[in-house]
Amino acid sequence: MFSRVKAMLPSVNFGISEPWEVLSYKPEGHYALHYDYLNYSSPEEWDSWRRDYGDRFATFLLMLQPATKGGGTVFPSVGATVMPSSGDALFWTNMKASEEIKVMAVFSKKPPPTETCKNPTVIEIFRNGVFREYLVIKIIQDLDSLHGGCAVWEGEKIAAVLWIRANGQDLLRSTDQNGRMDIKKLIRPRVEYFGMTTADN
Repeated sequence: MFSRVKAMLPSVNFGISEPWEVLSYKPEGHYALHYDYLNYSSPEEWDSWRRDYGDRFATFLLMLQPATKGGGTVFPSVGATVMPSSGDALFWTNMKASEEIKVMAVFSKKPPPTETCKNPTVIEIFRNGVFREYLVIKIIQDLDSLHGGCAVWEGEKIAAVLWIRANGQDLLRSTDQNGRMDIKKLIRPRVEYFGMTTADN
């Protein structure tokens, strides 16, 4: 299933993610409403994951065993509760690129200074194996990604979750002038997008 999803979403680099985590919910078990995006008050609080790989760009949840009763995943901001079956997968983004701040073409191995940018993400772009370009964008939390695990009333819910990090994500590099991602690359992937990232490795 995971290999199939990676092939269907070639513009998402699943290789830049945290290790898999398995979640288990027994009767009355639930997960309160929360964001997977990690909101740090300052760069001094960043852990090694945030420094090296960026924040949690997206969440991939694979249902291994649904509860007999209850246990849905609720997204109150969009008015949806999802009840996946065994083998179903959910994918949602946790952030959006609010604006492109600057693009710099450099030959240095160091990224451009970003002191003037609030919580920026520096994405390296390699061209022709030599030329290096740094795209500095401001990343903001997507408030519609608020979600939670509804209470299990019967049975046991078991799911595996993968938090995909922001650095190296083509979707964050392909924003329009208003900072919106090209969501068509997710919902209608086309052949020309294959090979744009290392998602199929």
